[in-house]
Amino acid sequence: MNRRAFTLVEIMIVVMITAITLGPVYLIYRSGMKSSLSGMISLELQSEGERIITQLHDDLKTSIIPFDGTLHLKFSDMLKTEHPDTSSLATLKYSFHTFFRNENQLTDKANQRHKELRATRQIIYSLEASPNPKQYCLYRTVIKKVGGKSKKLLSKRVNFFQISPRKIIDDTDSPDQYVWQISLKLLEIPENVAKKTGIISQNRSKGIILGNFYDIVSSDFFNNTLNF
Repeated sequence: MNRRAFTLVEIMIVVMITAITLGPVYLIYRSGMKSSLSGMISLELQSEGERIITQLHDDLKTSIIPFDGTLHLKFSDMLKTEHPDTSSLATLKYSFHTFFRNENQLTDKANQRHKELRATRQIIYSLEASPNPKQYCLYRTVIKKVGGKSKKLLSKRVNFFQISPRKIIDDTDSPDQYVWQISLKLLEIPENVAKKTGIISQNRSKGIILGNFYDIVSSDFFNNTLNF
């Protein structure tokens, strides 16, 4: 009875052929996984930015100038900007007052007979430092006369944030319009890349993903009061 076995050379040949065959397959699999992960992060970044812009739009749309005993109507008084250290966005803060959108919150439940308006709420958007020097944490704080103070984290991936007042000049007889221009940039960057210095560019091969978001918002209160 003849007995045959694989020689060492044959085993080595099989191993080499298997490695040559599986090598490209692994590279394709790895590339597909990276693309899939990058796509998921891009969608998450897009969704996060849209949520922030929507929240900002709703807040600024209902912004007002609180009545302090004197009547004044100046667009620059509606939004207060604090930025003690201009070398870092970590000290940037925007604050303003708004109406409640819910009609039931406009009246004092304890005094329904006279329908007195409740105090307005103050909204604060602030940036704070994060472990990554290229990213900042964006918070939204709501301060109510009744109900206290609440603070919510909106994003940990803010790379740039700005609310700028703009005046739209109308060539017709219509009054000029005043709006805010919102600019927001979200950044997803791997830890190994974050430690490096230099200008960040959108380079998906290194795992860097940027999302830019813009919006134009006007105050219904200010423009209606100004026009009528």
